[in-house]
Amino acid sequence: MSSVIEDLYSLVEDELGSNFICLQITRNLEIVASIGEQVNYAHFIEIPSNCYKATVFFDKMVIPSDKSLGHIRKIFNIHAGAHLDTSSRLFSGAEILDTIINKSTVDEVLKKLVSTLVGNGGFCRAGIMFLNEALLELRGVICADLTGDMDLNRFRSCKLNFKTKNQLSDIMFYDRTDVVQTGGSEGLDVLDEFFCENVMVTGLGVGDRPIGILLACKENYDESDKEALLLYGNICSLSIEFSKTMKQLELTTADLGNLRKTAVNSENLVKMGQLSATVAHELKNPLVAIGGFTKRMEQTAVNPQTKNYIKIVQ
Repeated sequence: MSSVIEDLYSLVEDELGSNFICLQITRNLEIVASIGEQVNYAHFIEIPSNCYKATVFFDKMVIPSDKSLGHIRKIFNIHAGAHLDTSSRLFSGAEILDTIINKSTVDEVLKKLVSTLVGNGGFCRAGIMFLNEALLELRGVICADLTGDMDLNRFRSCKLNFKTKNQLSDIMFYDRTDVVQTGGSEGLDVLDEFFCENVMVTGLGVGDRPIGILLACKENYDESDKEALLLYGNICSLSIEFSKTMKQLELTTADLGNLRKTAVNSENLVKMGQLSATVAHELKNPLVAIGGFTKRMEQTAVNPQTKNYIKIVQ
């Protein structure tokens, strides 16, 4: 364990005024950090957060004040951020790009993207909303959180109308990344049900056309969070653009296949026409000769029965 983490744990013990026997920090139902012997103790306190849950075990009863719990929560926020370096976020981004290259559907890519944001991305909640240009309306598409409490169906029914210019519209139409305060902002209060009061947002676009927003939140932000959300936003835009390109390629390939079939059919018709012309020519030559000889025979024939046969041949 690094000296920085040891110092953080020492701060927790100082704040509680007691040494703990075991401490566990879980994120997304996984233990991301643990110190001490992992056995059951009679006395423990749980310190929940949107992004993690810390459980501290003691050999005696410890009842911290609300102020102490607030201080400890801030200490663990620092610890949670220490686990999320740029390299892990880049590696997770590379995994999503690999999903795109393997021609996964857009839904699969978006689901993996928001799941990664609340996992290795370091955020506690994330969601994507797409723009309906005709109605100037954003609608929820997909979301994820660490606790599994977010209702996907309710999020998909969530709508944001741009009746007036606001910070969110500036982010989307001018391709920015910033923290938006939803509480008290006109038209943005519908997001309070799904995200923190301060939610980080980045615009999504295909070419020069805005198509939606990517939202994510946690308790405290730093500059690396902004860079991380921008990275995942670019990956999201890339996946949508790549999907559209692949769809156009499939349609073009299908059209090309139809053109080839038409060309083959046309070529077959030409060959049949050439064959018919050859057969007609080959039949015409002997028929002309037969017709000429029957005319000569008709001039010299005397027997009525022979004349009747000549007329049949003609």
